[in-house]
Amino acid sequence: MDGCIIKLYRSSLEHWLYTEYRRLTKREAWETILLTVNFEPSKSLIKGQLYDCFPGQSLLSIDNWSKKFVWSIQQVRTFFKMLEAD
Repeated sequence: MDGCIIKLYRSSLEHWLYTEYRRLTKREAWETILLTVNFEPSKSLIKGQLYDCFPGQSLLSIDNWSKKFVWSIQQVRTFFKMLEAD
């Protein structure tokens, strides 16, 4: 099955299936990252400092990701290191 495409829209994060508060699986966390990172350049003001955020980047902190995934901070760090190594 080469060339098979499934579209997943960012707006799906607002669907009731995504808003259930529970611990995410690694696959769900990966999907959440893909749906959450910037898709176009933007600027954000954080604590009085202006930051550029480019496509594929996120300005969320490890703490924000841990709350989003319902994981510990160490689990998020380990997961990000694993993704980086992959």
